[in-house]
Amino acid sequence: MTIEDLRATVDDFRGMIAGKPDAGYALTNGDILDLLSELVTRRDADAVIRGIHDPVDALHLPSGRRMRVCAGCGADDGNWQPWPCPTIGALEAVNR
Repeated sequence: MTIEDLRATVDDFRGMIAGKPDAGYALTNGDILDLLSELVTRRDADAVIRGIHDPVDALHLPSGRRMRVCAGCGADDGNWQPWPCPTIGALEAVNR
């Protein structure tokens, strides 16, 4: 499911519940809309972060072997961070 699909789902959901009284459930219609909007915002952020931290193929010069590194992470000494980097690891842990 893409971000656009999620936004369309939220919009469809808003249309379905617009004008309907709360049926006495634990969550009000506004609560549900807030939760869905937050989900879209988090997925947007997740997609942006993953885009910055995409894996790329690189040549490890000392060994002559190819390896996957993070396009967004580097070290002070000019080396690349192996992928998955700590940022992607943190995203994976949160999204489990």
